[in-house]
Amino acid sequence: MLHVDLDEFVAAVEILRRPELRGQPVVVGGRGDPTKRGVVSTANYEARRYGVGSGTPLRVALRKCPDAVFLPVDRAAYDAASERVMRVLARFTAALEVWGWDEAFLAIEDDPLSAAQAIRAAVLEETGLSCSVGIGDNKARMVDELAAELSDESRLALGVTVKVRFAPFVTRSRSRRVNPSTIDAQELVAAAKVALARFEFDRPVRLVGVKLDLD
Repeated sequence: MLHVDLDEFVAAVEILRRPELRGQPVVVGGRGDPTKRGVVSTANYEARRYGVGSGTPLRVALRKCPDAVFLPVDRAAYDAASERVMRVLARFTAALEVWGWDEAFLAIEDDPLSAAQAIRAAVLEETGLSCSVGIGDNKARMVDELAAELSDESRLALGVTVKVRFAPFVTRSRSRRVNPSTIDAQELVAAAKVALARFEFDRPVRLVGVKLDLD
């Protein structure tokens, strides 16, 4: 099982369209006007260093990072970019579970390390976007892999979200926050188990997914 997570996806798409913004703090949200009401949809790593993240009010983001470039949300562009990425991933497996614009799970029968390296290279070459690929024999163990990636990237997890898709096609989510934010795999696994225990398994289960909620 592989977990593909596109790095700072929305901001990365915008920077691909505007290469001159590379290395600058970029904030995407609302209509792109930080003097108006609205919240941040995403911010790149340069902006996050100033405490700007998803859900931050745009006016607060402006105070925290006055030199940031503020851009409006362009869903059509993100849909198109995500579709290009998912087409690349679909070449590697017939069992692709898409979780959104920037995230997917793949069932892989070949050597997972080789597949992960090939996926990262193909996505970057064909779309210009970088991604992280976690490897695990099941999604619960993948929390360990994701925590290791967070450590490498100096990022913290705010919590864990577990999604269960019941037959026929009913999807439910449960989340567990961690306080303080952490990269400790044991704490994240424990949080995932708490979230999983909140489900009522009253029908057959088709899929189970685990996602880290990042700062």
